[in-house]
Amino acid sequence: MGWLIGALVILLTATVNLYIMCRRAVKTTVPDKSGAVVSLVGLGVMLVLCIPVFFTLTWVLVLLHVSILGLVFLLVNVVVRRFTKDGKDKIRKYIHGYSLLPVLITAALITYGYFNMRNIVETDYTVSSDKLSENYTAAMIADLHFGTSTNSEKVGELCESISDKDVDMLMLCGDIVDESTTLEQMQDVFEILGNTKTKYGVFYVYGNHDRSLYTAEPNYTEQQLVSAIEDSGITILEDESVRLNDELTLIGRKDRSDGGRRNMKSLIKETDEDSFIIVMDHQPYDFVEKAESGADLQVSGHTHAGQIMPGGWFMKLFGISELYYGQETVNGMDAVVTSGASGWGFPIRTQKNSEYVIISIEGEK
Repeated sequence: MGWLIGALVILLTATVNLYIMCRRAVKTTVPDKSGAVVSLVGLGVMLVLCIPVFFTLTWVLVLLHVSILGLVFLLVNVVVRRFTKDGKDKIRKYIHGYSLLPVLITAALITYGYFNMRNIVETDYTVSSDKLSENYTAAMIADLHFGTSTNSEKVGELCESISDKDVDMLMLCGDIVDESTTLEQMQDVFEILGNTKTKYGVFYVYGNHDRSLYTAEPNYTEQQLVSAIEDSGITILEDESVRLNDELTLIGRKDRSDGGRRNMKSLIKETDEDSFIIVMDHQPYDFVEKAESGADLQVSGHTHAGQIMPGGWFMKLFGISELYYGQETVNGMDAVVTSGASGWGFPIRTQKNSEYVIISIEGEK
């Protein structure tokens, strides 16, 4: 119901704004006495164009961009007219009258975002510790949301790139699949991911979307999901730990949206606290708690680094997550948050890149 109310608000706002833009264009080309009729026709066209908002989130995004940019340029036009000597400048008049800039800028942003989403890049980080006598390499993939913008061939190429790097582990930090992923797609993607060559294995924690919690009619059951993951040789960690070798421990957390998570200190007490402890947690929260409990590295996703500009900037400004993207050190613990290998809802990314992460863990012992 929440998404429907949001869609209705966007629909109403966009329709009103598009009507205003249409009326301005009419005034530029049609005599005033017939402008009202033409504008009503234009409004009808706008309503028809807005109907798809109920069927695709991409239309929501397009209409939202046009609407916001239209309002911005309306304000710019008011300021220009107020503070320039010639308020009837011909170029300004026609750009404003035909409302070209909001439409053109939206088209450019959506086109860029479409191709940017599909261009998955490698992002590298380095951490070091005096707990380790050897160097290790860890790969991380999160927020693939399989089916939104990627297919089996693209994921296969991604896994080949990781396999070629002789990584010690591949960490899948949640939201690999979501509510739009079909049963067949879900099974295919985990089979491909499970074939990635690593020294110690492929490990997985749930995100808030993997189990299709936000739909009344999921495409697969939780048991089908678990079977697909485990049959692919991937280890699921839900508030559990695994000892990789004498100096390396991996802990996987239940997603914070599930509730009932175990205390972090109790999880670490079950491990060798002198080992280098990596915590996989889909959502980037509780850094201080993990650091004080003895964790050395946390890896997370979830934020998509905003995905749609300026979402990431707002996340950082208002502290929506403890770290919206990148690397940070908190009380001696390193935290790495990825923007994700894809995005949710629509196949468009206008902020940051789609990525997989390679972390070089250097021993200083």
